[in-house]
This record gives sequence, structure tokens and C-alpha cells, in this order.
Amino acid sequence: MLICRAKNGCSQFFEEASALKEILPQVDRINHIGSTAVPLIWAKSIVDILVEVPITKTKTPHNTPAIAP
Repeated sequence: MLICRAKNGCSQFFEEASALKEILPQVDRINHIGSTAVPLIWAKSIVDILVEVPITKTKTPHNTPAIAP
């Protein structure tokens, strides 16, 4: 189902971003991406979110970068 982005606004994104900030305090940025981020176009009612987290030079036991606390 397609929805008009103007009717839905960014409320879904802001609700999700707020919840993500609470459970992931180390997050650098939370971005609203995809078709629902473009004003006044028809889009699916699925909000795409890109979460950016910092990477430290600390290595995990599997020799992959660890997410900063």
C-alpha cells in the first residue's frame, strides 16, 4: 500500500529515532532515508533508517573493530 508522505509526516521516523537513541546511546547519527524521507511523494509505509555508530581501534577477540561504548 502506498501512502502520501505529506499526510504521514516524519512522525514515524522521529518516534523510532527517539527509541533508538535510548537503547543505543553511542550512536553518532540517525538518518531518515528512502522514499518516506522525500516530502510530497507516494511511498510504502515503511520507514528506512540509517544508524551511524563510531568505530574504535580496539579489536574484539575475532579481530574485528569494536563499537565504542
